[in-house]
Amino acid sequence: MFTLKVAFRFLKDKIFQFITVVGIITLGTSILYFMFISTKELNQFVLDTVLKDFSDILYVGLIENNPEQFTTFKTELMESHEMVEDVSFFNLIDVTNNRYSYYLKGVNFDEVTKINDLTMLIQSLDVNRVPTDGPFIGYDLEIMVGGTFAQRNSYYGKRYADFVGKIVPVVINEQTYRAKVVGVYMAGNVNLNAHMAFTTSDTIIRLTGNPYLNGIEVNLTEPLKNRKVLEEIAPLIETYYPNLHGSVWQEQNQIIDDLLVLEDTSILIIQFFIAVAVAFSVATIIFINTRTRLTQIGILKALGLNQKQVRRVFLIHIVLYLTIGIVLGIYLGNTFGYFFHKIVTDEHGKPLLTLPLYFWHLQSLWTALIIGGGVLLASLYPIVLTGRLRVIKIIKAD
Repeated sequence: MFTLKVAFRFLKDKIFQFITVVGIITLGTSILYFMFISTKELNQFVLDTVLKDFSDILYVGLIENNPEQFTTFKTELMESHEMVEDVSFFNLIDVTNNRYSYYLKGVNFDEVTKINDLTMLIQSLDVNRVPTDGPFIGYDLEIMVGGTFAQRNSYYGKRYADFVGKIVPVVINEQTYRAKVVGVYMAGNVNLNAHMAFTTSDTIIRLTGNPYLNGIEVNLTEPLKNRKVLEEIAPLIETYYPNLHGSVWQEQNQIIDDLLVLEDTSILIIQFFIAVAVAFSVATIIFINTRTRLTQIGILKALGLNQKQVRRVFLIHIVLYLTIGIVLGIYLGNTFGYFFHKIVTDEHGKPLLTLPLYFWHLQSLWTALIIGGGVLLASLYPIVLTGRLRVIKIIKAD
């Protein structure tokens, strides 16, 4: 109790120093924390916008249309690996609309949730609905298309909702079919917006006469670890579908993949130097503080305080600095994120990156551990040195 009173008395005597140290920790914590919460979302934004027309892992080859086997395989795969978030079987064909070519992709809308973010895309407009298998009167199939697709069909400048319900031609194997647009979406990926239309797998089988599907997509909770997951799920794939060839998006985008790795490495180095700068700034102030309090330390030792008690006085300072500074820093980092959401938006006024702006999560924990650990380690030397000082040396120094 006496040690605690001494610690708070020391702080009260130098309130400006207290504010300075807390300010340094707060600023360093806020920058480090903001970099943590934005880096992952930035990588995901790059993946979704530039790279991934398909999902994190893609298997291609002829697949017999067996819904029961599909369900069994999907359930076993998702239960066997914690990173597997969703699995989709599809058939993809090249089609035209007598003006330009694009892909028509058939999926099972009852099962797909994460692949290409289809669930979110369908819900992007109130008038959207899921394509069905039919039967239809007055047209042959139902499709969902991207906003760029709609603009190319003479609806540039109008609302996307105006295109829902329109009939457009779809040429498959030189046969022209009438397709009704039942949904228009805006995806982050350029190719999805302009060169991909969605329908049901059974529709493509009916129109082409081909009873086989031609691919499987696997969506992961951590897309950048897809190479590792590809190897780990290979035995299960071999058991069910031995003729399929698996690949990851990085194989076609190695340069972008290398740039993402370089970005992560650069940010890691910056975060390291921020933590070092904060730690040594605080340690330097602590060291100067101990040097300027030699007389008080000598008196305390003469009154009977031992080395542990003297060290405890300054450890209390460090813990208090860190507790206040880290809490304020995380709140300040969330404030940065709030303004980032307001400033960096898309054409509809929505944030380009959705940052996790709450207090307790993995990034805030890592930030607290890095800043707290760095400051404690850097401050050990002046604290230990102060505890070892003898009264006679303090008198001579004074």
